[in-house]
Amino acid sequence: MKRARSGFSLIELLIAITVMVVLVGLITPYIIRYVDRAREVRDMQTLDSIYEGINAALTDEDAYDSFMAQIAENSGKVTWRYGAVDIESGDGAVVSTDNLYQTDPTDPFTIEYQAVMGTQMPTLVSKRARGKVIRFSYLDGNLKVWIARTGSKNEQRVIADSRGNKFEMPETNREADSGEDNASK
Repeated sequence: MKRARSGFSLIELLIAITVMVVLVGLITPYIIRYVDRAREVRDMQTLDSIYEGINAALTDEDAYDSFMAQIAENSGKVTWRYGAVDIESGDGAVVSTDNLYQTDPTDPFTIEYQAVMGTQMPTLVSKRARGKVIRFSYLDGNLKVWIARTGSKNEQRVIADSRGNKFEMPETNREADSGEDNASK
């Protein structure tokens, strides 16, 4: 009596493995895009958190007075550039968020902000935001928080901001902007 062979032959196993490798190779680029998109969403949540933290800190009267004094001290003509298009310009002040995470703050605004948000400086995790800075401004009575390329505070290159511009940079300006980044390093 002959015993029936059970299991797969070597050829069948190789074909199954090859099919799986091809499927993984086709799916991987899509998964990587979703991972970076999730990182961009996290960066946008970071901007929104800072925006909300600043607004919460401004509810304290002493913090508000201190904030307005900082704005008056840093006030000047400000223009944001989004790609090659001016977003808005006017009299206001641009401040780096580094000021919000001092180890021993003395001004009431920073103290109040740290009471609301803590002392840990947030990090940017997406590819497009890596190496950029978070800044905030008060322009014509409007608070704005954004990710900017390093450079002059009077002309800001906006990457993403708390007003809904979310990592959407015109294709034609990416090459020129990346050249500016390399030149400023």
